Formats: sequence, C-alpha cells, structure tokens
Amino acid sequence: MGPDTPASAGQAANLLLHPGYAEATVAALAAAAALCAVAVLLTRKRITWSACLDMPVGFTPCQPSGTSTGSAGTIEFADHGLLDAGPHPPGTWQAWLVILAITNPGLAPVRSEDFNAPLTFTFPGRQVHTAQVRPGPQTPARAGHPVPAAHTARSGPGQPGHQAAIQLRGGFRLNRNEELTLLAVLSGTPSPDSPRIQQEGSLTGGTIIANLADRSHDSI
Repeated sequence: MGPDTPASAGQAANLLLHPGYAEATVAALAAAAALCAVAVLLTRKRITWSACLDMPVGFTPCQPSGTSTGSAGTIEFADHGLLDAGPHPPGTWQAWLVILAITNPGLAPVRSEDFNAPLTFTFPGRQVHTAQVRPGPQTPARAGHPVPAAHTARSGPGQPGHQAAIQLRGGFRLNRNEELTLLAVLSGTPSPDSPRIQQEGSLTGGTIIANLADRSHDSI
C-alpha cells in the first residue's frame, strides 16, 4: 500500500486530530510567537525625554571680544525682572533656564543613523539664546563616547514667529539606561496657547516618548 493510499491519508487525519498532537502544535506556535516578541523587544529603539527644569532666571551675557560669539553668560537665580521682584540688575535681562533629560530605556542602543529626522525641541513664544548637550548624571563622559551637538535652527513657517529650535545632530549614541542632558537659555515669553516645550523627530522602527509625569515642566 503506497504512501498516498486512502488508508495513509486517514492515519494522517487521525494524527492531526489527536489531542496530544494538537496541544504540541499550539505550544510550538506559542513559543514561536514569544520568540518573535522577544526579538522585537531586543531590537526596538526607544527614547524618552522629560523636562527637569523650566524656570525664569536673570541672564547677563558676556561681552563679545575677538572671535567670541558672546553666547555664554552668567545666570542669576533670583527672580529679577518679575512683576513682584523689581527691575533687572544692570546688564541683566529675564531669561528662562531649561534642562531636559533624554534617556534610552530600551535594550537596543540608539545612534545618529537611527533617526529619520533629528531630535528637535521648540519652545513656542521663546527663542534659543544658547544651548549645550552633556552626558547625564548616570552617563559619565568617557573616551570614545560621542555627545551630539545642539544646533540652533529655525522652525517651519507654520509656527508663529518662526520660533527658534534646538536640533541634536551628530555623534548621537545612547546605550541602555544612559542619559543626555540638554541645557538651554531662552528669551521671550511662553505662549499661553501651546505646550511650553514641543518635540519633533522620529526613529526608524522606534518611538520617541515625552515622559512628563515624574518631572516638573512648569516654571518655578
């Protein structure tokens, strides 16, 4: 009797209907699905950002000399210039100190080439005076670990006043649980009709998430 006879077909059908074989098939499919889920978890890129600080400060710019851009200056943490605090000291104007934490909570490292569009922050109603990126407190600076540069750019014409923006470009690399700190000094007044901080940019096969639940993003 050949392998394609009706008797052989009936035996195969009985095997498929056997409870033990069905359970083994379901278990194998579940294991395969679990392996796929683990593979996705291991390779998916994720970035979260949160605002640690967004407060008014007094800012005294350095006087430009030689080739200096004059972007640096001195920050005064007294509430100079606010309605109930009197005028600014000479040469000081009201500014905003913003500190953002950018973290990789995933298992896969995130690098510059993983971004479809650069990670960008805008501040409706405010303009960027100076900005800097540093390794976070849990990410000590070390040789061979690049830190992106904070480039000041203009946002699109659809936003009122063409607000200035900060783009993180070049040298971006965050391993699991590593963090970058973005420090910025802003001028202007926050827009009452928009979030204080807006984020743009995208990751290939990944997500960028605003995590504002555990850190205050209101002015102090």
